[in-house]
Amino acid sequence: PGDNDMNDCPDHDQGVYYWKKYFRKLNDQWSHPFSIDRWGDLDESFSFLHNGVLFFGINIIGGSPYDDDEKEKRHALHLQKLKSTMSARKDDYKLVILFGHAEPSKHHDDLFKGSNGLAKYVKDMGKPFIHFHGDWHEWYEDEYSFGVENYMRISLDSLVTEAGVTTPPIRVMVDSSRPNPVRVSRRLDDGRYPVQCCSKGWPRLSDDDDYTDDNIDCGRGINGWS
Repeated sequence: PGDNDMNDCPDHDQGVYYWKKYFRKLNDQWSHPFSIDRWGDLDESFSFLHNGVLFFGINIIGGSPYDDDEKEKRHALHLQKLKSTMSARKDDYKLVILFGHAEPSKHHDDLFKGSNGLAKYVKDMGKPFIHFHGDWHEWYEDEYSFGVENYMRISLDSLVTEAGVTTPPIRVMVDSSRPNPVRVSRRLDDGRYPVQCCSKGWPRLSDDDDYTDDNIDCGRGINGWS
């Protein structure tokens, strides 16, 4: 969920009710090959493993917290679950992709920062970690996020940019067999909206890596999302 679903609603409890009614366990609405791990009391959050990639979707909300105590407890439980899942499955994945609504702010320092925070764990884990979020409604790429070399954070823009350009859903391609497994395209061909970090693969190998879509072997561990 996001701040417009809950924190910014005139009636917070009604917002929670509607979100649960229409979006809770959305994956149950169709057949798919993924084995989704829901997190008990945190069943709005989930993880699954696919072709050497560990995916997380977590409840991290932007805006001012509705209840500081609830937020701190939720963050602590999420942090524990994120760490325990990455640790338990460390031999099964080569990179991690995290989805969450909020742009990390001071309200999320307890989750991301500090000696016990997620960023420090990602640094020690050492595998590529890419984090997609909305909230700010503007595209930007934060390489070395939180000062961690293997942590990439990308903020997704809104459907229509400030310049009036309609932006399509991005395309993310992952080939877990490659040393730079993540490639991101904004699917805009006019050259005004490039992807600086990941159009030729991330983590970066070199500035002259001319790897293209034609080089992708789609039978070798690809996760295509668009």
